[in-house]
Amino acid sequence: MMNDANERAGVAAQTRAEELSRSLGIYMHERRLLQEVSIRLQVENNELLATRKTESERQEYLTNAAHAAWVEAECRAQEAARTSGNAIRQKEMLQQKLYVIQESQAKELAGMEDEVKRQVEMRENAFRQQEMLQQKFDNIQEMRAKELAGLEDEVKRQAAMREAAERALAATEIRAAEAYQTAAILVQEKQALETMVTNLYAERDASFQRELDWQFRLMTALRRVEELEVQGRFLEELYHLQNIQLQEYQRVFSQQRKENTSGNDPGEDIPMKDSRSAPTPPPAFPQSPPPSPTPASFEPPPVPTTLRGWFLSYEQRWEALQRNDCRYNLTFAHIPWPVSRFVARLEDLDEEEIKAFLTKKDQIVGIQWRDEVKRWHTDRFARVAARIHPAARNDVLTGFNRCIQIVTLLRAAAK
Repeated sequence: MMNDANERAGVAAQTRAEELSRSLGIYMHERRLLQEVSIRLQVENNELLATRKTESERQEYLTNAAHAAWVEAECRAQEAARTSGNAIRQKEMLQQKLYVIQESQAKELAGMEDEVKRQVEMRENAFRQQEMLQQKFDNIQEMRAKELAGLEDEVKRQAAMREAAERALAATEIRAAEAYQTAAILVQEKQALETMVTNLYAERDASFQRELDWQFRLMTALRRVEELEVQGRFLEELYHLQNIQLQEYQRVFSQQRKENTSGNDPGEDIPMKDSRSAPTPPPAFPQSPPPSPTPASFEPPPVPTTLRGWFLSYEQRWEALQRNDCRYNLTFAHIPWPVSRFVARLEDLDEEEIKAFLTKKDQIVGIQWRDEVKRWHTDRFARVAARIHPAARNDVLTGFNRCIQIVTLLRAAAK
């Protein structure tokens, strides 16, 4: 763009220089014409001077001729006066003729003087025009010199601007190359970070899965410990009961032995009492705990008709889940998932619906994102995992992971 502007400025300067050259050529042509007119006026003036000199000589000749004629006329008049009376009339005619000649000469001289004045005025006008043209030529030369100086300055400025633009372009290209290299490095770093984040997510999921497995084994072990404690207490009670029965047997046996010893001979056999009088034997050892109950049936609450109703139902179901004390029978449908419908399977839990539900909830009623993150955290699932049926535990864990990822992203975007 800067190069195009410099080229346009150079073309405009060249056009202006050509116009000034044409104006100078026109002026030089007019000056030559004026010089030719001046030369013609000088020639005409010289001719006029020559003509005036010729007229003066002619006038002098005529005057001399008139004087000679006058002299001759006087002579003739004298002769005529002497010879005839007609001489007076001839004299008068000659005088009138002389007056007419003098008047015509005076008129010619006046016309010649007027012509000379006119030629002088024309010459003075020509000189003034020549001076005006010379002044105009000087002004044009001065303007042309100024314009040429301005054009030279403009060309220099355009050249400096062009050099600066080229330097800036080169610097920009260098910076662009550096930026491209930096961008490539950043892309590589971003890819490395994405790989690291993916690995961290995988490690977190694996750790979370290991933690869930450990917590599940811990819950199982705790339940087994509770069952063993129940069995131990039952065995202690059974052992205590057997001790009591044994003591009762010993007491009855001692009493019978004393009675037999006091009423019979020592050599006689001691008769045994009827077995029906003996205490009942202890019950058999209890069987192992019963198997896990079947999953509880899910009875959905009334379906809300507005978004606010779904938000309220979502919070109420979480409170009910936290208050509920049932064990080992929850299913995927019992979890209050953040969607505006009841979900019974993991395949029906859509991420876009989760995002839309949480976004609308934040816009309408507001969300405490810290509490929402805690709600879907692994610790909360660990508390709920012991109450989930084993058949649904993996799906619920996957749903929790999906929700915590979306909640974490929305929390970061809200900041």
